[in-house]
Amino acid sequence: MVFKPPQGVSDQPFDAQFLDGPVWRLEDPRAAVEAVATARPIGIQLIHGRFDGSVDLSGLGFRRIETLVTYEGPLDPTAEMPAHVRPGAANDADACREIAAAAFTHDRWHADPKIPDRAAVAIKGAWVENDVRGRADRVLIATDPEEPRRVQGFLLVLERRGVAVIDLIAVAPRAQGHGGGKRLMQALSAECGGRCALGRAGTQETNLTAIRFYERSGWRLADRKVTWHWTPPD
Repeated sequence: MVFKPPQGVSDQPFDAQFLDGPVWRLEDPRAAVEAVATARPIGIQLIHGRFDGSVDLSGLGFRRIETLVTYEGPLDPTAEMPAHVRPGAANDADACREIAAAAFTHDRWHADPKIPDRAAVAIKGAWVENDVRGRADRVLIATDPEEPRRVQGFLLVLERRGVAVIDLIAVAPRAQGHGGGKRLMQALSAECGGRCALGRAGTQETNLTAIRFYERSGWRLADRKVTWHWTPPD
């Protein structure tokens, strides 16, 4: 039986694949009371929402998981595509999934102790694969300068109304500190700067490495949101 979520709540079938049951997204915090009351008897495994810091859902059994910070910066339309970065293809999906499994540890899935690590890894891996196989508007691959066939990192971009949104970016741990991330950011301008004046990316407030990376790229803090999760009582 399919249960329609209340108004202000949306079903999340992608997430549900990995969490052994239905998942809802709370779009409007005013719907939280009804969402929780409806979710309990029908086996909803997770309700998640992301709101301004003024919203407090702790009294309804939600747990504060993370603070997502959004950075923005201008793109350079005159930038040239750097060496050792190329457009992605569907056959890059496996290599990108492998990098994702090693590189993504700060996201909200990993930060929630109620979500098994295996599920967190599977969610990010499937997300990356979907982007590489066509969901993303632009896929950029950083390759090893010594072994061009080896993928060192990826940048997955969604173009939204003149903004190049970094959906996901990662460099393999073994390759970090050697300029791969910087090359991908230059590639973002080279690939999208003619259509998009602005770049945007989100990361966790605890991910100081990513924050320093965006700030070194000349990007600045534009927004801050708190992520809340509700899971059924044990």
